[in-house]
Amino acid sequence: MPAIHAPGKRLGLWCWRPSPAGLEISFSTPPLGLLLFVMKGVAPPGTTMSEIYSAAIPYILCSMLLVALLVVFPSLATGLPSMLQ
Repeated sequence: MPAIHAPGKRLGLWCWRPSPAGLEISFSTPPLGLLLFVMKGVAPPGTTMSEIYSAAIPYILCSMLLVALLVVFPSLATGLPSMLQ
């Protein structure tokens, strides 16, 4: 990973911030989304998986938008740490 830790660049932080967001998307995406089954476990009785899938779509789209914004504008992830130095 030497390219990520190039001298004078804060690429390490930028490269690792989209990773948890990508994992969140993968845990929330049907049919094998672990978080969807957790939601089913805490949902009121009678809630169907299709209702849970439908309810999760806005959160998945927001997470995808977050990843897209971090890729297009990496300063969103690296701005605050660079101000602290």
